[in-house]
Amino acid sequence: MEGEEVDERDETEILQKLQQYHLPAFVAGVALILLLVVLNRGMRTSIGLAVVGKEIVTPVRIALIGLGTGYYLGDALRQNNSGIVAFHVGAFLALLVLTVVSIQVQPLGLVLAFAVLFALAMNVSSIVDSHADIRDAFDALARDVSRGGLIFVVIVQYSVSLYIWSGTQLSSFSLIEKGIILLFGFFLLYVSFHASRAVTQWQKPSEEQKTTAD
Repeated sequence: MEGEEVDERDETEILQKLQQYHLPAFVAGVALILLLVVLNRGMRTSIGLAVVGKEIVTPVRIALIGLGTGYYLGDALRQNNSGIVAFHVGAFLALLVLTVVSIQVQPLGLVLAFAVLFALAMNVSSIVDSHADIRDAFDALARDVSRGGLIFVVIVQYSVSLYIWSGTQLSSFSLIEKGIILLFGFFLLYVSFHASRAVTQWQKPSEEQKTTAD
């Protein structure tokens, strides 16, 4: 019995140590991005989905990934320790690595590098801490726009792609069935919007607690 209690105590201490450094949240962020990448490739393979507007959307998406990565790395360096920051660091670092691996055109690489550098340098500088209006504008751009923009870009791309695909692949479906598919698409849009909003609301209490502590 004593041996089992010691093992349970050791496991609890290990878990608490991991939670102290927000490692589970970091891993969750990485895992979520990898899951979405796998699902994305599976969708494109299974239904032959052609992503629309790649030439226009890709630079925008890369810039958003760079801004988000720099922002949350800056938060981590500023010792803004919280699970949500660790989660975003993991997610955006995973996006960063996958983007770097996939980039073959130099200008896109420069867009990514400068976006990361800008957001990281701004977030660890004294400028954003000294001026509330700059802080609010920077948070809106690098945090909210990068996160919400990525969700919006993906939704728009796949909505248009699925619409084009449905024109050829779903021609045999009835009007009611097409309506159901359309409603399902709007449902996914609704869920994505509220998921992004929930994450933003989730982050606010930790920021308010940090401000109160300071």
